Amino acid sequence: MTIANVDPKKPRQLKKTKELVMSDSVEIRRMLAISAYNNASDILDRSELSEEDAYRALCEALASRALWEPIGNAMNLLIGDWQVARALTVNGMAEDAVTLIESAIARAIENAIDDWLIASLHEGYSRALLNADDERYGDVYMVTVQLIAGISDLEDRSIIESQFADLPMP
Repeated sequence: MTIANVDPKKPRQLKKTKELVMSDSVEIRRMLAISAYNNASDILDRSELSEEDAYRALCEALASRALWEPIGNAMNLLIGDWQVARALTVNGMAEDAVTLIESAIARAIENAIDDWLIASLHEGYSRALLNADDERYGDVYMVTVQLIAGISDLEDRSIIESQFADLPMP
């Protein structure tokens, strides 16, 4: 019987398998996506934004969305689209935000996404339409009010209501 020569004073290094490397990569990507999302949120939640702040929020939102692309589920991607649309709006690109959020809403409906996220996407849609000076704002605003009222979880409803609260009634 042969016993391997192992020095007990030196810890053995495990060889990383392809699966272990992939799971590490996915976890790192997930952590970076969450960090970028939180950075963008912190900026977008400010009451006043400088041009530099607005640009940084857009960069962070785009980074988060891109990081989620290969690893995220439909909800991760839709939340990313919502945040990118908000960042586009504060950067004076409301028409682009409208296009993005319309696509996100269609995908959310197609994927039977939770009621709170459908309402949140409509909040973003309302915000983009308002800033694009689009005549559909009033109709979408009213639909959003109804969607928020229909959110089943009270905590989720409260969060979306707070996001929507600063939009003027048409």
